[in-house]
Amino acid sequence: MPGQGTANAVKYYFDLVVVIGQAESVTAIFSDDPASVTVEELDDRLDDILKYIQTQNDLLQYQIDCLAVKNIKDSLDKAEAELKGEA
Repeated sequence: MPGQGTANAVKYYFDLVVVIGQAESVTAIFSDDPASVTVEELDDRLDDILKYIQTQNDLLQYQIDCLAVKNIKDSLDKAEAELKGEA
């Protein structure tokens, strides 16, 4: 397992069976590591990101289409003006 803080830091989850003998009390401390996510949480976040990317892509495609229509209209207007001898 790579060391913490290295470029290859990895977290593993596993079940641990512990047998404790002759102890008056046992304390288990579980920390909520903000860098950790479950597979389900990661899938949900990736879905959100993909939806955002698709929305941005749709918006860009709309803008490209509008520019293409404007360029075609401008070209037609210019060609019409040339035919009329106005250019």
